[in-house]
Amino acid sequence: MLSDFFYPDTDGGLNRVVFELGRGLVQRGHRVALLTRNPELRFPERETVCGLEVFRYPWPPSLYGQMLGLWRACTQVLQKAMA
Repeated sequence: MLSDFFYPDTDGGLNRVVFELGRGLVQRGHRVALLTRNPELRFPERETVCGLEVFRYPWPPSLYGQMLGLWRACTQVLQKAMA
């Protein structure tokens, strides 16, 4: 899954929908990885929340930096999935 923000990191309706959808999939036996940005690096880069594997990538001000952070996070998730 890919989301701009993630509950419980930030409140908001869509953030909560992403969280509940992921949690529901985990409860049904699926393995769920979620990519989300990490504004101001306030949260751990990687953690498990209610069974969801959460990968947070830095969100620098430059567009190039944002795309590079997303690419690195995607690479990490794919490497883990292939292992």
